[in-house]
Amino acid sequence: MDPLTLDQIDVYGLFTPDTNYTEIKLNDPERTTIIHGINGCGKTTLMKMLYGFFTGDYNIFKKTRFNSFHLQFSDGTTIRIYSHFFYLIRQSLEDNSYDKFLNSFEEYMDNNSAIFLEYINNMNLKNYEIFVITPEGIKILIPDYVNSSNNEEIKSKIREYEDALFERSKHDTDPMNMSEAFSSLNIKLTYDKYLKKNKLNPNPFEPDIYPHSFSDEPDPLKNIRDKITVFFIQTQRLVHFGDDPSEGKSAIDECVDDYNSILDNATNITQKMAEYSALSFPDRLITKFNALERSEYPTILELEEKINLLNEEVDELSSHGIVLDLKLDKRFENTIEEPDTEMDYYGESYLLCSDRLINPISRPIIDLALDDALDNVRYFVPLLYSKNYLDYLIEEFKTSNIFLQKNMGPKVFNERTRLESNTFKVLSSGEQNLLKIFFELLFKPLTVFYGKLLEGSFEHISCKLNLLFLIDEPELSLHITWQNKLLEEMLKVQKNSVLTTNSILIATHSPDFINDRWDLTYSMNPSGRD
Repeated sequence: MDPLTLDQIDVYGLFTPDTNYTEIKLNDPERTTIIHGINGCGKTTLMKMLYGFFTGDYNIFKKTRFNSFHLQFSDGTTIRIYSHFFYLIRQSLEDNSYDKFLNSFEEYMDNNSAIFLEYINNMNLKNYEIFVITPEGIKILIPDYVNSSNNEEIKSKIREYEDALFERSKHDTDPMNMSEAFSSLNIKLTYDKYLKKNKLNPNPFEPDIYPHSFSDEPDPLKNIRDKITVFFIQTQRLVHFGDDPSEGKSAIDECVDDYNSILDNATNITQKMAEYSALSFPDRLITKFNALERSEYPTILELEEKINLLNEEVDELSSHGIVLDLKLDKRFENTIEEPDTEMDYYGESYLLCSDRLINPISRPIIDLALDDALDNVRYFVPLLYSKNYLDYLIEEFKTSNIFLQKNMGPKVFNERTRLESNTFKVLSSGEQNLLKIFFELLFKPLTVFYGKLLEGSFEHISCKLNLLFLIDEPELSLHITWQNKLLEEMLKVQKNSVLTTNSILIATHSPDFINDRWDLTYSMNPSGRD
């Protein structure tokens, strides 16, 4: 089954009601999309809204002036978030389905603490739900449908409501001519004027009114978040603020903590797998013996090849500061021994392997044990890939040399000054920004991957993750020569990922960063895509 991906983002009325529409498609083959535009056009706000939805923190939607925010996914699912009940019912007003929301009018039309979310699965039209999100929680909005024979009564009530809006907006003429006709377009125009007249624009500096996550979140929304993990690399990426904003922490040095945590998780997985292998070894060995003819037992040469491969992989891990104690289980000690005679109990010669003599009947046992050891080592392959790729990038950008070691902090060596340090803080701001971006792209997937393996969400290392990276102004503090090559290297990381199906959404002001890849861009200026 193909992984779920976010294919399109549509925003209506961002900052300016009904005069601003943005469409961004993310389904190009390279899964990398760049948005650009003048300052204040909403690039960062759009990313915050995306991150808010995917993390279940809806406060940004109450602090931002917009009409509706739409997300389209590869499985046919559409999510629509509305800033006010009026924008939710507008689509129904267009097709005269007035009865649909009649009984919700009084409760929600003047409720400025609620936002509304539509969940639609186009592959299954019956799968359609509307949720109302308030500080108290999320609940399904189930309108009490009215018999269509009551349409005149319904229209009358809506007219009364519209008249009230009209009076409250203190407009001196009646553009709707309510006594002559009923126009859904006029309802829209009147209510938009009312919203603007009464200054219902959200204040981005108001305190949060929603919890940062809801325990009662509906399953359809949980399912989307379980399938797509989002990381947001913001402009303020070198200092991380926790619960107390006065205590700034170096986000770049936290990369070391993240690395140690990843290594701990990888080690815990190998230990769990070793325990599982030990418990299941007798049954698997019996199965192996039953499936093999004696002539099919592994040869000494085949065992030597596996031993050499294991040693090479363990040595490579050691060269990166990852030390594993991989030994055959004690129950195999008696299978590798000097014989008393040249013949075994079956009348077959012992064969030489690495200066030790192995009874032929022991070869399948040793072969299975080597397979288990190699399987455990392979859980470190994604980590080695990320470390090797980081080394390549250091060489490509000619930054200070960086070496990560378990529980020992980083080693940073500056070729120009010939000085060595154990903190990333000695790096230039450009080097720190570059390291932070590529560390996130290369190592953050590992935190999710190993976490899911430990939880049992993945059954095998071949399973792939689906991630969405939001990167705001990656060009910060970078010289033009680095800006020119940054996107190219990001695309390489994207293409060569061994773990993930990634999508990347980037906001930038730099034509030097975009370079010759304007085919990946969307403009958020009023004129639309350039």
